[in-house]
Amino acid sequence: MPDSNDAGLEAEQRLLSRRGRRFFAGRGLFLDDKPASEAFLLQKGPVPPIKRADVCERLGVVRPADLLEGALVDGAQWQQRGPGPRWSQGLMRVAWLTLLAFALTACSSSTPTGPGAHNPASMSESEYDIARDLWLRRNQAREALAHALKAVELDDGNAEAAHLVALLYLDFCARGPAECHLRDAEKHARLAIADRSDFREAKNTLAVVLIHEQRYADAIALLKPLTEDILYQTPENAWGNLGWAYLEQGAFDLAIDALKRSVAAQPVFCVGSYRLGLAFEHKRELTSAVDAFTRALETEAPGCNSMQEAFAGRARVQLRLGNSDSARADLDQCAALSTKTEAGKECSAMLQKFK
Repeated sequence: MPDSNDAGLEAEQRLLSRRGRRFFAGRGLFLDDKPASEAFLLQKGPVPPIKRADVCERLGVVRPADLLEGALVDGAQWQQRGPGPRWSQGLMRVAWLTLLAFALTACSSSTPTGPGAHNPASMSESEYDIARDLWLRRNQAREALAHALKAVELDDGNAEAAHLVALLYLDFCARGPAECHLRDAEKHARLAIADRSDFREAKNTLAVVLIHEQRYADAIALLKPLTEDILYQTPENAWGNLGWAYLEQGAFDLAIDALKRSVAAQPVFCVGSYRLGLAFEHKRELTSAVDAFTRALETEAPGCNSMQEAFAGRARVQLRLGNSDSARADLDQCAALSTKTEAGKECSAMLQKFK
């Protein structure tokens, strides 16, 4: 406990300013390479040096549905339909899970203290910690990007920081074309891989960037090895993105195979079911398309039951099957969500044909 007099409080403040640091929920403390169970504020006596240790931990403690819910708070992802990207305010909010839940498998680190705390590598780790907290816990992407870029500037060998920069640039792309800087995202994803050739999550992120850039063959070349990599803990993530790349490339049979594998392993991935519906629609397998769109809308995860594009897709297929009442019901629900999005405009246009 601090002393009750002014001198004691002053001493405490000095100690905090010199040795203290801010901690956040989930942050790890380490002593001699072993996780610490307690932390103390020492004001007297010798303080043994605390050795920094990095322990890679996947975000497995967070359920995919939790990550999905967080991804739905802000942003919109684009939908590519035909030549060039188009942004959609409905479906692709959910699609951000494709990247966020898949790629954020960074190593947790404790910000170092002691004599080495002010060397560039240590300062880079501190900036990286701040950036992650700002983005994941506070939803402050712009501020997070500034700190993540600073981390890379301080140490261009900080692969986790470079990967985080790539993810943040993609987050801005998810908000619309005006803020999208795909070249910067690609640059930093490649930097992360150059620093760590076995950085599988960064390879998955780079593949997502390449899909957005319509470089499907390059994305497929990255993703196929990931689906077969026994050391990649979530190959279903790569399968989902591989299916997406095949879908955009027009290889619908391959897209169906990959997307089936992804959805089977990750049932809450409703965007995967939606894309599976698109692939079946393109192949004119209309009953299978309806089933896939329905599965997407009935997935028990936040945002899935309000996916405008799935309502629009199912309505298109129902019309082709002659089920006008079912199509009308889907179009009504789609338009009720919004008439300003691409999907909303499509649904409104189709509704006009019923008048």
